[in-house]
Amino acid sequence: MIMTVNMLDDQTLPVLRPDLELFLGPHNNGAPSYTLHDPVSGVFRHLGWAEALIIEFLKKAETLDGLVDSIRNNSTLQVTKDEVVRFLGMLASEGLTVSSVVKNGNSLYHSHKAAKPNAIQWLFRNYLYLRIPLLHPDRFLARSLPYVRLLASRFMLTIYALLAIAGLFKLVHRLDLYKSTFLYFFNLDGLAYYIGALLFVKTIHEFSHAYVAKAHGVRVPTMGIAFMVFAPVAFCDVTDAWKLKSRKGRFNISVAGISAELVMAGISLFLWSTTPPGPLNSVMYFLSSITIVSTLAVNLNPAMRFDGYYILSDLWGIDNLRERAFAYTKWFYRSRLLGIDYENPEADASPRRQAGLLFYTAYAWLYRLGLYLGIAVLVYYKFEAKLLGLTLFAAEIYYFLMRPITGEAITLYKARDKISFRGSAKYSISLALIILLWLVVPLPRRINLPSTLVPRKSQRVFAPSSGEVIFTATELNTNVKPGETLLEINSDRLRNRLWIAESRIAVAERELMSVAGEGSDNTFLKEKQDTYLRLKAESAAIANQIEQNRIACNVDGLVLSSNRNVSVGQSIAKGQEVAWVVDPAERKLLAYITEGNVESVSVGQQVEFLPKGRSESLEGIISAIRPLNSGILEYPQLGSVHKGDLPVISARDGGLIMQKSYYIIEIDLEKNSLPFGVTGEVNVWTSSRSLAFRAAAYAWRTLVRESGF
Repeated sequence: MIMTVNMLDDQTLPVLRPDLELFLGPHNNGAPSYTLHDPVSGVFRHLGWAEALIIEFLKKAETLDGLVDSIRNNSTLQVTKDEVVRFLGMLASEGLTVSSVVKNGNSLYHSHKAAKPNAIQWLFRNYLYLRIPLLHPDRFLARSLPYVRLLASRFMLTIYALLAIAGLFKLVHRLDLYKSTFLYFFNLDGLAYYIGALLFVKTIHEFSHAYVAKAHGVRVPTMGIAFMVFAPVAFCDVTDAWKLKSRKGRFNISVAGISAELVMAGISLFLWSTTPPGPLNSVMYFLSSITIVSTLAVNLNPAMRFDGYYILSDLWGIDNLRERAFAYTKWFYRSRLLGIDYENPEADASPRRQAGLLFYTAYAWLYRLGLYLGIAVLVYYKFEAKLLGLTLFAAEIYYFLMRPITGEAITLYKARDKISFRGSAKYSISLALIILLWLVVPLPRRINLPSTLVPRKSQRVFAPSSGEVIFTATELNTNVKPGETLLEINSDRLRNRLWIAESRIAVAERELMSVAGEGSDNTFLKEKQDTYLRLKAESAAIANQIEQNRIACNVDGLVLSSNRNVSVGQSIAKGQEVAWVVDPAERKLLAYITEGNVESVSVGQQVEFLPKGRSESLEGIISAIRPLNSGILEYPQLGSVHKGDLPVISARDGGLIMQKSYYIIEIDLEKNSLPFGVTGEVNVWTSSRSLAFRAAAYAWRTLVRESGF
């Protein structure tokens, strides 16, 4: 609803809804503030002195001029007609006024009900955060408050502080034990302890809010349980704290839960450090760790509307911090970067406060971006039905990320006539266009690939079976020729199996000759023949295994690495690595490229290799591109666990499992004098491509792969 000065000069002033409540709030820089409560929507709005006077004299004035004169004659404020009209327009747009006749309660209720979302909209907005009231504790809190006050007396606070100091002192000396205990509880018992400790801590946390609120005369209508991304958390409704005149009272209510958790953390640390191992010690450990983590990582974080947000809001003296910070940031980039002439919503704020609002917006937006992306991924994996999971994933991305961005884009498009290319706006718009073109226009782009230098011909020697080493020629730096024996193992187990197999063959052979000589029927003769042939095959297989215990060299080269624990007469386990034989005359460079980039490079393309720790670069040519089918990283120096660039995790057998799909690029270097194992980066220019198109293609491939279409 848009109001103008002329409209209000000729028409009756709007009428405020009679159910609205106005409360005196805390002073801001010496000026009084007020809080307007809308009982229908349950929303509290912060108002300044001038806005409160407009509401007060609106009930008596008949014209706009009369309203302005009443404010000027009864206060020191010199408000203008435009200021009054803008505020009245805001009241009307938010449904806080009626046209002329005051509506009754039923009409207001039905209007509010009609504005509510339908069942599908409600389910979509609330399935990630759903509140279920369980208690109406106001009367209980009032009766039990005198007894609870004793727990917050000066004497008890001193005891809490002494126990916390003692617990922290002991923690410093036993920090390694504390951290290692955390890993010990990764089991079902640990999960039970964790859930129990979390429920206890959060119950105390919410009751602390409730009791402090009651001590300040604030009504606590409900307490209950909420589900955040399907995880249960407790909640306490202290919304009426906005009615308090003192900002200190609101601050005390906000900080009550964190204070209670810190008290529990201090006491639990002390008891953990003084009790012997057992159930009590485990419970104290979980209470201390849960309270410390939840306080620092969750409750004190001002990016979301938890305790830290309201604490920061009261410390800064800024009500509705997030809305005001976001509104100022919108004005800042619209006005300063795009040249659109909008009114500064924080014109009276100091430069320091304005900078703080910008910083808070950037921090909160980045945090929420990461959180919502994480929620979207969690929603996808929570649903086993891939199509449903993908649908909810897309819905979350749209609702939390794309919808605000598209909404702002639409707003800017409607205001495109107001965009100015003067001053800083022309630089910001030009920069935005350059970035957009860089994302959309197909351009050749340089990518850096992790790489290492390896021999072109090599042979890794592993023990084919367990047994005793009877010959080895794998001493370090030994020259070897093709066909020479590198390792020979004597396996008593295989030789015993071969002796038994040959004995059974001899018996089967005699039985076969006996049956054939007696002229028995063909059925019995066929059975003996099959048995004889099967035993012969088993014997040949065992003999082949014994033969494989002798490993011959197939490379004309050098033993580059050797296992010192392998020597004649020693036992060896199956699969144990013995040596690495390489041909030092021929080398190649291996580079790893992701699946999304492999189509943009080709065989014969020139690349540049930058060895790590060396200033000179080497030129090379791509000779082959092949997929990495095994998913195992053969060269550990490139793995992230060894400070390399390829993300891997360690397997139980000591191998490194790659976390992404890669292709291997083989590169022939023009100069080949570097030692084996040298790592570095390969710089390669891709074919012309659009980053935006590549991102869309990657998203489509992921959609097809994960949906199972």
